[in-house]
Amino acid sequence: MSPMPDRRPLPVLTLLALLAGCSASPPSTATQTTGKPEAPAPQVAVTSDRLAGRWILSPGDCHMPPSEAPEQGSPVVSPAGAVLTLGSGGNMTSRQGDFIRRGTWKFDGSALKIAVEPPPRRLDMGFIPVLEPGRLVLQGADEMVLVYHRDPFVGVDHTP
Repeated sequence: MSPMPDRRPLPVLTLLALLAGCSASPPSTATQTTGKPEAPAPQVAVTSDRLAGRWILSPGDCHMPPSEAPEQGSPVVSPAGAVLTLGSGGNMTSRQGDFIRRGTWKFDGSALKIAVEPPPRRLDMGFIPVLEPGRLVLQGADEMVLVYHRDPFVGVDHTP
């Protein structure tokens, strides 16, 4: 006759350690559902018509170069504003709180050029735009990445 297996309850600490080991390293979002790397978001061909519209900054998705990175807990302040409106005639409006800037924009097929008129001084910026459905990623100099989402309250076919 074989000996009876030990049926004593496992100590609570042992159970907690097992549970912690199972949840300590959750699978990455890329492999959570299928175990395969997630495909990157589909990109949309960048054209002036697709860039036109109102875009809202997503500070949590942005990356600033170390020289311009905000202090821990401080929000990212985009040089292009928290709300960026690219009008269909090359007019640009930028808002950061109550501060409004006006200027112009132009897409030359590879780079988005934004010129902000005074105040306090003229500011020229250049970005490499990447369009994804509902999202605009502006890649600037020195590892700066600004991420904007299309304003859901302004139709894609209607530019302010």
